[in-house]
Amino acid sequence: MNPDDEQNTRIRTLEQQFNQLSSDVAALTAQITTLSNIGKAIAVLAGAAIGIDFSQMAGA
Repeated sequence: MNPDDEQNTRIRTLEQQFNQLSSDVAALTAQITTLSNIGKAIAVLAGAAIGIDFSQMAGA
């Protein structure tokens, strides 16, 4: 394998790894957002159950 082919192979591998990392970070961000929204909803519901209005603090 000549040096150019080897370098191209390494670049392709690096691009694939970067794309996978980018996808993983996007998925984690979506999960964090979902969990944050669920947490806010639970806080509002719990507050309503005990008579405290958390909606302003939770941004709901």
